[in-house]
Amino acid sequence: MRVRITRKLADMIDGVDIRAYTPGDVVDVPPEDARLLIAEAWAIEERRSRDEKPGVDRRQSDANHFERAG
Repeated sequence: MRVRITRKLADMIDGVDIRAYTPGDVVDVPPEDARLLIAEAWAIEERRSRDEKPGVDRRQSDANHFERAG
């Protein structure tokens, strides 16, 4: 299961070795480790496809939803 590390205060968290990773890294871990990291708020589930480029925002600009007053 792919998760994104959100914070790191130790190299081992509840028995899961994350010493090679830094916050922001996306890693594949066994589902039981992923659930533990997510439950303890050390990571979030990564839902983006591997094919998407990081940093690409697919949301429409708010400017498209509002008209100028005037």
